[in-house]
Amino acid sequence: MYAIEFETQIKNGTVQIPENFKELYAHKKAKVILMIDDIQADTKSENDWISTQTNNPIHIDSSVDFLSREQANER
Repeated sequence: MYAIEFETQIKNGTVQIPENFKELYAHKKAKVILMIDDIQADTKSENDWISTQTNNPIHIDSSVDFLSREQANER
């Protein structure tokens, strides 16, 4: 496998391959990796579980005792 890089627009869920890569149309198999601008990617990350928990932490009762770093490393 070899890599070719280009930028294009996604239209109706279809990625357009530029004309200067016509030889790619004859190949039967390709691996596609999409890299989207951060502005668009942030929209999705707001909906994932980790972002939700990070932005809305659950505070544990103050009576709960946690191990110190040293105590945890002893175990």
